[in-house]
Amino acid sequence: MKRLVCRTFISSFAAIFGIYGIVTAQPKESASQVLRQYNKLPVSERHKALVKGAQAEGELAVYGAMRVDELSQLLKVFNKRYPFLKLNMARLAGRRVVTRIETEYRAGRHTVDIAGGFANIAHSLKVGGLIDPYYSPERRFFPLKNNDKEGYFAPSYITPVVLGFNPKIVSRADLPKTYEELLNPKWKGKLFMDEEDYDWFVVIMRQFGRSKGLDFMKKLAANDIAVRRSRILQLQMIVAGERPIGIALHGNSLLDFKDKGAPIDYVILEPYFAKPSEIMIGRYAPHPHAAALFLDWILSEEGQSLQSSFGRIVARKGIKSRFPDNYTLAGAEEIGEDLASAIKEFGNIFGVHN
Repeated sequence: MKRLVCRTFISSFAAIFGIYGIVTAQPKESASQVLRQYNKLPVSERHKALVKGAQAEGELAVYGAMRVDELSQLLKVFNKRYPFLKLNMARLAGRRVVTRIETEYRAGRHTVDIAGGFANIAHSLKVGGLIDPYYSPERRFFPLKNNDKEGYFAPSYITPVVLGFNPKIVSRADLPKTYEELLNPKWKGKLFMDEEDYDWFVVIMRQFGRSKGLDFMKKLAANDIAVRRSRILQLQMIVAGERPIGIALHGNSLLDFKDKGAPIDYVILEPYFAKPSEIMIGRYAPHPHAAALFLDWILSEEGQSLQSSFGRIVARKGIKSRFPDNYTLAGAEEIGEDLASAIKEFGNIFGVHN
C-alpha cells in the first residue's frame, strides 16, 4: 500500500509539471452525456455498470487543494475498494486549479476528471463551461440546501471559518467580540488574513452593506494586516508568536494544530459561515465512469465519515461534527454572483493581485 500511495503522489507531481505530455482530442460526448444512461438504473446495477466502465478506463485524475496527509488517507481507502484504478492527483492551491484547467482546455487537452475547490473555484469553472452536472444517488442523504438544482456541485466537505489566536499572547477575554473591534488600534500589526479570502470578503460585505463594508475593509487594511497565502502558514506563524491572530482561519486545520499541543485556540465571530469544498466532474472528463465512482464514494457514509475525522464539517445527514452546524453556507450557489467584483475589490484594497 505504501508503494501505491508513493506512486500516486509521483503521478501527482508529474501531472502538475506536465511531464506526461498527453494531448487528448475533445471527446464526442461530455461527462454528463456519457453518464446519463445509468440514471434510471437501480443503485446496485448502476454501481456495477460504473465499475465495469472504470475498469476499462483504468485511471482517474483529480485536481484539488486538500492537505497531503488527508488526501493520502482518502486515497488509501478509495484504492482499497477500487484497486484497478491508477490515481493521478494534482494538488493545486487556490485559483491555480482554475488556471490549470483553463490552460488545458484552451490547448485542447482534457485530462481532469474531478476538480475540487471553494466557491471562487467552483463558480469560475461553471461559468467557464469547464464542468458538467452529475446527479450522484448519494445526494439524497444531504439536506436540500447542499444540493444545487442543476447538479454541478456537491459538498465534499465544509470548512468552518473562525478567528484563531495564540492564548499565550492574547487572552480569550481580551479578544475582539465583533469584526468591527478588529479596527481597534491595539490590533495594529497583530492580524493575519489570506490573500484569497474572497468568500470572507463577500460575506462581510453582505452583512455590513456596501458603504459600511467598504469603509470597514479599507480601515482593516490600514491597520497593518499581514496578507499571506496559505492558512497553514498563518497557523504556523501564530503558534511561533509572529502575530497572535488570524481573522479567517479554517477551523479543521486549527484543531489539528491544537490537538497536537500547539498554543492555538479559536472563537467564532458573527456572521459565522462555512465554505463547502465542492467536488465536480470535468466537462470532458476522459474517465467519466471512474470520476462518478470517486464522487459517489466521497459523498458516501464512508467517505464523509473519514473527512469528518479530519475535523471538517460534512453535510451528509447523521454524521457529527466538532463545530457548530448553525453556519451560513458560503458556496458557489450562495455567493458566486458577487465573486468577480469581490476578487477585484479585495485585491485593490489589500494590495493583492493574483
